[in-house]
Amino acid sequence: MIESLLSPAELDQWIVLLYVVLVLVGARIVEFVAKKHYERAQNFAVRGFQYVAEEDHYRCPEGKHLKLVKRDNENRLAVYQIKTSCEFCRLKESCTPDSHVRQITRSLATWAEAEVGKFHRRISAIMFLAATLVCALCLVLWAGKPGTGLFVITQVVSLNFLIGEIRATLESPVSAVGKAGPAHL
Repeated sequence: MIESLLSPAELDQWIVLLYVVLVLVGARIVEFVAKKHYERAQNFAVRGFQYVAEEDHYRCPEGKHLKLVKRDNENRLAVYQIKTSCEFCRLKESCTPDSHVRQITRSLATWAEAEVGKFHRRISAIMFLAATLVCALCLVLWAGKPGTGLFVITQVVSLNFLIGEIRATLESPVSAVGKAGPAHL
């Protein structure tokens, strides 16, 4: 009896089950790729510069320090700027060709707090909702037939992911960096 509930008998059931699993896996892949892209984009703007967290400044390839000049907690940004002119630096053309001083803007938001992170979390939630609805429909259509046990298991997994995504989307975590400091230094 239990064996028949866990073994789909019809090709339609296998196809739908495969579809649901692909949607669930696809939602996680979309989130993973988006997060990696966000991290890569964050690092691109500061390529060659080293962030020194203990002293909260950046060090340029020539050893100069870019100090924190402004913290915008509302927009979750920190702005760092070099105090001296970059005009006579040998790296000026490749580092800051359009300005006389180098400035770096660092996001204080985590990926989940950033608009792009929230967007991709919503996309994942929609994908999990689709998988949940398809499972529910299949349970109604094939109630009591062989294979419905797998749909129950998949339904539970889909609902678990969906609830997790909804919670993560609704909650707006604030990082420790964003809590500290005045709006403008």
